[in-house]
Amino acid sequence: MDNDCTFAWDQENFEIITKPHGHGDVHLYLNQSGLLKKFNDEGREYMFVFNDTNPLVFRMLPSVVGASVKHNLAMNSITIPRVPGEAIGAICKIENKALNKTITTNIEYNIMSNLAKSLEGGKEPTDAHGYSVFPGNSNAILFHIPSYNEVLKESNGNVPEFCNPKYANEEKTTFKTPTRIESLISELPRIMDENVHNVGFTQLDRIMCFTAAKNNLESGKQKFLDKMAPETAGTCEHDFYLHNRLLLEWAGVELEKSEEKYSFEGIDYEHLPKIMLMPSFSTTLAGLRDSFRGKNVVSSKST
Repeated sequence: MDNDCTFAWDQENFEIITKPHGHGDVHLYLNQSGLLKKFNDEGREYMFVFNDTNPLVFRMLPSVVGASVKHNLAMNSITIPRVPGEAIGAICKIENKALNKTITTNIEYNIMSNLAKSLEGGKEPTDAHGYSVFPGNSNAILFHIPSYNEVLKESNGNVPEFCNPKYANEEKTTFKTPTRIESLISELPRIMDENVHNVGFTQLDRIMCFTAAKNNLESGKQKFLDKMAPETAGTCEHDFYLHNRLLLEWAGVELEKSEEKYSFEGIDYEHLPKIMLMPSFSTTLAGLRDSFRGKNVVSSKST
């Protein structure tokens, strides 16, 4: 419940309040269940682990698999351009000079904000576009199954744990909610030997691979006012239509533009054609281009 590690408990029912151990347990379950070994023995090559709040991530999967094959990556994280201070993890290369060891791994955003204070100028370095030089972790990872199986067999599926309190005050004495010991799926590089297994990332434009439906309307409206992604169900659906509109434009379809916007619960939206592109229609841009003949026009209010 606090910095003194007092157990959080339900005083009425005399029960310890518990929380899940984190999505790093995916490694444990895949190893203990024998499923990863089964996939390996069947000759399967890659396993994709994704966050269930993000529906955009699958469209780019063929190119991410291609990058893993080309660069022989045991672990390939999909990343996006990250605004400094944004509430997503950052992929960094860390060197332990004492052990002469280097790892490429995710650093959680709250830890990154503290680390940034020790960097030159006291903030994260940025590129020419104002984005952090540290790619944003979308928590979508492609694992090379033979390499992945080797690493988990060695660790029995365990990855390092950490404590990640969310504080309610500037003095960092009060927690917003009880905190926990947890593990993250992105922590695997901490137990990998990068001299044996390559760890890397594939960076894509945000609209090509990342949106999220995870905030209620009240939280989303505040993020919108703060000029951040609201990440509500409505804005997630809106991003999906925007993504598909861009793909059709690249395939040569003419889409009418509308400068008119509308607002719902304090969040602004563009008028976009409501376009769904099923995987059965095409999974690649080349396939989309081959699917259209002649002149095709879609209005901004079409479905």
